[in-house]
Amino acid sequence: MNIADYLSDDGQTMLALCSAFRLKEAAAGEDVQPLKLSEWNELERQIRSSSIKIPSALRGRTADEVGKVLALPLDEAERIVRLLDRSGRLALELENIFSRGMWAVTRADELYPARLRDALQHQAPTVLFGAGEIQLLRRTGVAVVGSRNIDEAGAAFAREVGRMGSRNLPGKLEASAYIMKHGPTLNHWNEYIFCAYTSHQHNAVFLTGIPDIKESLPHA
Repeated sequence: MNIADYLSDDGQTMLALCSAFRLKEAAAGEDVQPLKLSEWNELERQIRSSSIKIPSALRGRTADEVGKVLALPLDEAERIVRLLDRSGRLALELENIFSRGMWAVTRADELYPARLRDALQHQAPTVLFGAGEIQLLRRTGVAVVGSRNIDEAGAAFAREVGRMGSRNLPGKLEASAYIMKHGPTLNHWNEYIFCAYTSHQHNAVFLTGIPDIKESLPHA
């Protein structure tokens, strides 16, 4: 895997500024934090409005130069410079993870999932790490996100989503919509209604609790 196929010069600059990747080792005990999403969005706006136009043009500049070109206070400019100073160490570590089949991309890179960027826009994560075939992220899919210590209900849900996703459902119903309608197991939602019931009126039934968290259900 070639790093340059994933991370452009601007992408490597964003990685240094926005990610905590290898930050502790690189900072050698200094109290420097990567930019938060909101901070990067503001910095990106300032870069585009400045004479340098692109993030990679920040590299190699002093704090005074960065502060001047972006109209930043000196302490903010110094933070940017300190984060960029670890670019060399980051390059070595990137070679290490890419050699193991892992990758990193940023919002500045062509391989960043377009649907994620288009859907979330300025709220899209600045940096993504992954492993495997990145081109799969261009396809429609369903993600199941949860704890490493998944319980049986969560495991059943994940298996069912995978099973439904491999079938041609009637009317091409999305697997995620199907599983939310029918549940991961037989009578899943019926049992939830019985366990979560609190009261009712002529046109509504009131429930409380989260389906797969037994402790939250009043009649579990």
